[in-house]
Amino acid sequence: MPRRRRLFAPGLPYHVVARGNHRDAIFLHERDYRVYVRRMVRYRNRYGVGLFAYCLMPNHVHFLLRPAELPLGKFMQGLQQSYTQYFNRVYGEVGHLFQGRYKAFPCRHDGHLLAVLRYIHQNPVRARMVARVDEYTFSSHHDYLAGRRGPVVDADPLLRILGGRRAYRAFMLERTEERLPSSPHDGTRPAPDDFPSAESPGPSAVGGAGTSGDPSQTLFPLSVALDILAGPLGVPKEELRGPDRSWEVSGHRTALCHVLVRGLGYRVRDVAAFLGREPGTVSVALSRRANRLLVDGSLRRRLARLSEIVKIVGSDPERRRG
Repeated sequence: MPRRRRLFAPGLPYHVVARGNHRDAIFLHERDYRVYVRRMVRYRNRYGVGLFAYCLMPNHVHFLLRPAELPLGKFMQGLQQSYTQYFNRVYGEVGHLFQGRYKAFPCRHDGHLLAVLRYIHQNPVRARMVARVDEYTFSSHHDYLAGRRGPVVDADPLLRILGGRRAYRAFMLERTEERLPSSPHDGTRPAPDDFPSAESPGPSAVGGAGTSGDPSQTLFPLSVALDILAGPLGVPKEELRGPDRSWEVSGHRTALCHVLVRGLGYRVRDVAAFLGREPGTVSVALSRRANRLLVDGSLRRRLARLSEIVKIVGSDPERRRG
């Protein structure tokens, strides 16, 4: 039976995973990692790929990237074939180095992008290769600490979501057992939506399909949304914007952030500034909330209803005055 054609939307960010054949090592010496990175840059430039993060592990690799007009497969085929030729030549091997086709999973939301970013950079820690992510050399973590676009990856888009280098470091140090919303799949069919409020996903900070520009140009002020939501949430708006970090108020505040960012399309950094929080704190809260939504149908429906309330009431001045 022939392989099904992959479906990749131009401009959409993807989490890509490629493993060694039979899960064997694909990097045997330090120079192998350096050779792979050089080839990665070569094919990134050749095919116009936006590379936002990577981690090279002994027997597999992770990327967070955005293909251009050409299919993602062009970049992956060129990179994997080139490195396989190098590996086989140096070590006297023949045949396939990588296991089947790579896996690719689309990232449709800022929260998912950040979850993948942390997942990729924390890979060596979870594998117990190092105690801290700072100790691992062959990932883009240090590009993010530098806080600028480097020769290999462009860290700027995700740093803007988080609010800069300090917020990124806090985000990476946050202790969490979170898992990704879904494991990567083979890209032969559209992935299920991981965030239930995807009917209004809002703009993605890394551009691509489905972006709509600055939401502040099309949405009413955040203060209006807060006025509408404070009643259904059952919390005074002063407490939602205040310093109270109790479990109950923090839970309502996280629900508010989810509705504003995931349901209505406001930017993380704008919501964080409005509530007097760090963008990294809001991003972490949204990531945890996304995991709860996977298993809690009643919570998912409640937040969807809150989003609809804001859309209906916020667009009607008479209702807002009422």
